[in-house]
Amino acid sequence: MNSNLKDGFKAALKIIEKNKMTAVLLMIGVLLLILPEFTNGERQNDAEVSVQDDGLTVFSLEETEKKLEDTLAEISGIGEVRVMLTLKTGVEKILAQDESSSLQESGTGETAERREEKETSVVIVDGGEEDKAITVKYIYPEYMGAIVVAQGASSATVKLEIIQAVASVTGLPIGNITVLTM
Repeated sequence: MNSNLKDGFKAALKIIEKNKMTAVLLMIGVLLLILPEFTNGERQNDAEVSVQDDGLTVFSLEETEKKLEDTLAEISGIGEVRVMLTLKTGVEKILAQDESSSLQESGTGETAERREEKETSVVIVDGGEEDKAITVKYIYPEYMGAIVVAQGASSATVKLEIIQAVASVTGLPIGNITVLTM
């Protein structure tokens, strides 16, 4: 029985050796299925998330999806492509703030009472007809997942290239990227 096990193992190694690329892709696929990554947080389904400040577009989900589609379409073996990205968080705008505090004392001796008051206000700049708040920075959205539907996605090599490209652009873990054949 021990020799049957050895013979079976040797036969499996010969098959794997002949089809190294297929075996590697199969192992990657199994790893993707075994090690799913879970995310916490609420899902934001806004089809068009954008922030504009002084006429400049800071972030547009629709533009990001379109750029990604155009880039993926350039990969050899891919024809038509559709991309859908979901966001975990939205765009957050941090405004300049002015903080002031005051210390008030009332009474004397043991009955003295101290009270500190803090006041925060948004810094406003006179913009002619309209006053405008000063934006310090934007915190961009965090991606939650991606679905890519592509014509050439039936090839394991193309599918892997799509996953790697989407992961590098969005920062998503590969378990949160789904690639389907069109």
